[in-house]
Amino acid sequence: MMEAQKRPDDEDLLCPVCKYIFTDPCFVCPNHHTLCRECYKRISDMSLFGPAKCPECREMLSKPKQDAIRAKLVQDFKSKPPPGATCQVFEGKSRCSNSVFVKCGHCDLDFCDLHFCDHRLKFQTECENLLKSVEKYAKECDQVSAKLQPWKAQIKSLIEFIDIEKERLKELLRATEQRLEQAAAGSSRRAEADDLRASLRSGQLQQAKAIADQLKVAATAPELDSQDFGWPPTDEQRKEIEACKANLDILIGTATGICGGVSCRDDFEDDTIYAAAMYEI
Repeated sequence: MMEAQKRPDDEDLLCPVCKYIFTDPCFVCPNHHTLCRECYKRISDMSLFGPAKCPECREMLSKPKQDAIRAKLVQDFKSKPPPGATCQVFEGKSRCSNSVFVKCGHCDLDFCDLHFCDHRLKFQTECENLLKSVEKYAKECDQVSAKLQPWKAQIKSLIEFIDIEKERLKELLRATEQRLEQAAAGSSRRAEADDLRASLRSGQLQQAKAIADQLKVAATAPELDSQDFGWPPTDEQRKEIEACKANLDILIGTATGICGGVSCRDDFEDDTIYAAAMYEI
C-alpha cells in the first residue's frame, strides 16, 4: 500500500481524493489545488447537478494543467528506497545483501552502488549500439533517397510525356477513323453508280433520277486525294515503331528494378540488350 510508505514530510504528495501518492498531478481550480488526473476525471464524470467543484475549496473545476513541481517531488520520492532495503540483483540463487544505493530510472529496480555501475554500463552500451544501428540505417536511407529522387523526377517527366503523346495519338486515331469513314462512303458510290447505269439501260428513268440526286449530294462532300496521304507503313517504319515500344518497355523494366530494390540486370538475358538499355537511360 502506498500509505505504508508515507513519511512525516510527504503530506503534500498525497491526493486529497484517493489518499494515495499523486499520479499525474494536475492543477484543477483557480486556487491551484492539485488532484490526480484520474481523480479529476472521476469527479467531473460523477457531477450530476451543475458544474463539478474542487473538493478542497469548492470552486468550479477548470481545465486540468500539469503540476510540474508536484510531479517532480513525486518522482523524487518514489526514487528513494524504503529504509533497510537491499539490492534486488541476484547472484546465482542468492540475492545481493548490500544496501540500496539508488533506484534505476529506466527499470525501477533498486541497486547497490556496485551493481548499479554494471547495470548502468550495460544499458549505456545497449543504447550506444542502438544509436549506431539507427545512424547506419539512416545513412542507408539517405543513400536510397539520393538514388531514387532523380528517378522520381525522370519517371514523372516520362509520365507527362506519355500522357501528352497519348492525347496526340488519340487525336490522330480519331482523324484517321474519320478519313476511313469518308473513304468508305466514297467507295460505296461505286455501287450506286452501277445501279444508275443499270437504271439507264433498262429505261427506269425515275429510279435513275433518284440515284443521280443521291450521287450529286454525295459529290458535294470534300474529296479525298490519295496523294495527300502517302503510303501504308513500310517495313522499316513498322520496325521503328516496335523498337520504340521495346525501348520503352526496357526502360520501364530497368527503372522498376532499380526503384523496386531488385537487381534489374537479372531481368535481361542478353547483356547486349541490358547495355543498350542503360545507354539509353
